[in-house]
Amino acid sequence: MSFCVPNAISWSITDNCNLKCKHCYSSKIDEDKYDMSYEKVMEVIRLLDNYGIFRITLTGGEPLMRKDIFDIIRELKKRAFCVEINTNGTLINKDISKKLKELDIDGVRISLDGSNKYSHDKFRGIKGAFDKSIKAIEILKEDNHRVNVTTIPNKLNLDEMSSLFNIIDYYDIEEWHFFRLLATGSAINNKELILNKEEYIRVMKWISSIDKKNPKVRISFNDPIYSLINENDRITGGCGAGKLYLGMNTKGDFSLCPSMPMTIGNIFEENLEDIFVKKIVRKARNNSLIEECSVCKYKEKCGGCCSASYSIYGNDFTEDPFCIKDIIEGEKL
Repeated sequence: MSFCVPNAISWSITDNCNLKCKHCYSSKIDEDKYDMSYEKVMEVIRLLDNYGIFRITLTGGEPLMRKDIFDIIRELKKRAFCVEINTNGTLINKDISKKLKELDIDGVRISLDGSNKYSHDKFRGIKGAFDKSIKAIEILKEDNHRVNVTTIPNKLNLDEMSSLFNIIDYYDIEEWHFFRLLATGSAINNKELILNKEEYIRVMKWISSIDKKNPKVRISFNDPIYSLINENDRITGGCGAGKLYLGMNTKGDFSLCPSMPMTIGNIFEENLEDIFVKKIVRKARNNSLIEECSVCKYKEKCGGCCSASYSIYGNDFTEDPFCIKDIIEGEKL
């Protein structure tokens, strides 16, 4: 290879889903949904292997809705990829868990956005989702899978973080991941669920405190501004978009981040090395894409969230709307 590329791809393997989540960045109306053919999926896997990609995270939609998902995972594992699957958990049963175990999948990440039926099911759009997700965790843990949980802080679960942690602790979850709710996809029509800056800071501070008190659970917050709040040296702050990973949708279009609906190239049309040296990717890699962040004293540690900036300002990338520099500076006085 003539140039270093990211070592991980977050790959939306299907647009189909059995839930109606209020936040989904990949939601599409039925006529716009697209699933790549199995033959094209195999071609993509071959190309990613040739580019030296190491880690693949299969997302959606709901990856388990693809009838050939086990064949896809089998091919990835045959080529020695590290493979993790992001799922809402509602389709997992003993048979699926056993198949995933036989395929030696490296991790199963379950979405859990509430500590009870009300908040989780309302956020996920289908009654019964909470019970099925909890059952999935139980089944996967019984089969000794590496189970991680993803949570998106929002208005519905703002006061449930402690209760959520009790669930994480009870099931001995190894990693707990957090993502910022952005005004993209379905969330454009559900902006009332997005936390304001003060609420968001409160959540991040609580998460940071839990991280310090409970070292057995590895906590990560996929938001660069969290690095300005979290003082735990175990956690690497900042955003990996364009540095460590890229997003790829069902048509093979790459994006800096899975939650950022801005195409920077296509795997069938361009070499990944050529995509990775494009100006926008280079600027993201150097924390210089967002105008205000590019001249900030916290540029190297934070750099702002490109997806958040894009969701508000589009291609201008003016600032991160949740910038907390002034707040951090005030607390130091």
